Amino acid sequence: MTAPGVEDSDLKALSELTERSSGLKDLDERLTRFNLFQVIGSAYSEELHSNILAWLFDPDRPHGFGSRFLQSWLRRVVQPTGTLQSSSVSPDLVDSWQLDRVEVRTDWAATLEEIQENRRIDILLVLTMSDGERWVVCIENKVRSSQHTGQLAAYRKIITERFPDAARRIFVFLTKDAEKPVDPAYIPATYLSVHEALVETLTQSDAEIAPEPRLMIEHYVRLLHEQFTGRGDATGLALTLYRYHPRAIEIIARVAKGSPSDDGDSKIAERAREAYRLHRSALDLVFRQASRTLWPHAKRPLEAMIATEGPSNGLLPGPIDKKPLVRFVPAQWDLPGNHSGTGWKNSRYQILFELDLAAVPPNLLVVCHAPPAEWDTTVRKHLEDHGFVPPKGAKSWSRYLQQKCDLPAGFELLVDPARAAAALFEWLTAFLGQPDMSKIIRVITSELPGLAASSGKSEA
Repeated sequence: MTAPGVEDSDLKALSELTERSSGLKDLDERLTRFNLFQVIGSAYSEELHSNILAWLFDPDRPHGFGSRFLQSWLRRVVQPTGTLQSSSVSPDLVDSWQLDRVEVRTDWAATLEEIQENRRIDILLVLTMSDGERWVVCIENKVRSSQHTGQLAAYRKIITERFPDAARRIFVFLTKDAEKPVDPAYIPATYLSVHEALVETLTQSDAEIAPEPRLMIEHYVRLLHEQFTGRGDATGLALTLYRYHPRAIEIIARVAKGSPSDDGDSKIAERAREAYRLHRSALDLVFRQASRTLWPHAKRPLEAMIATEGPSNGLLPGPIDKKPLVRFVPAQWDLPGNHSGTGWKNSRYQILFELDLAAVPPNLLVVCHAPPAEWDTTVRKHLEDHGFVPPKGAKSWSRYLQQKCDLPAGFELLVDPARAAAALFEWLTAFLGQPDMSKIIRVITSELPGLAASSGKSEA
């Protein structure tokens, strides 16, 4: 039962959100604007976005853009960002191209084997210039899912083998939430580039667009603005509401969404359920946006769970610091060959698992500090022989796995760090027990006797 003083404080917090602030009502109005893609329930469908983009990229489709949208978007994508890119294409080169024709393919695979193994490229563009030079643009599109281990490198290998005569190959990793590609040959891009290119092209092509495609394009632009760019009124207002009313939002998440709560049938619970009934769409958006800031809160309870429950599940705790990273090793890796590490303070391990809670969703990696080149090459080769393509490392850090946590965690879970930690621990133990992961752990375990620690010292 809630103490009287706390109950008064919680009721006041709910009242300030639902009665004294117009924020929920404003957000409701913005979310109830008619949008074709939201009505048909496809706002976050990767297939839908890939098909729309393919339609817009194709100069022969009846949108009135010609190749202007393709040129505008690609110019933005190849802007120098300091990342290793897959070609020497520059914005000036895109602006000055003499484009003759464009072939657009979606969900493309070159062989039956690639189809059976589900190695299909989301969008493939083959651009032929007037002098016969060919450019190949490979786009991996992620809206709500994340890249899989070795996925991007595998697609790059396919394109390199299938188009050996291409003058330029451009690999683009297009995501909603600015996910960093594991393969450094890919150029990272977000839907902000799509939105900006569409707005620019609409302005340039205004008189050439027929009413029917204009309606679809305008709805798509609005969808991108409000749900994908981070600049939309709805997403911005949702985050603002959480910043100013965190206690009220958390109460509604725990009570109205059916999570365990001490509030029972109190006035707090009644008020929270009523708020959620009246403003469900607005509050669900607030929950989604605010959850991005809450994963790191699970760090300490998750570290405690690994220390207490990990050993019985084959996991041993790793080094701890203030960063939003949780580190551990499988018990199989607690061998002398892995006891000479100098990469982390207060830890003898040289190779370990690292769960990055700053990523959304959390990102699980296998990281090794300064492995000898011969050992690193051997491990990578053995992993590739077993069907895995390890990601690239950085400087003195080698990576052999990168996997997004696909835990379907709602906001009502994240506001309770202990529950979030328990869900993460359950996901970790289940994921590490999968056949593929067991195979990766065994491969690395077999090579640990030959692992020699680096003589230099560095801090993670």
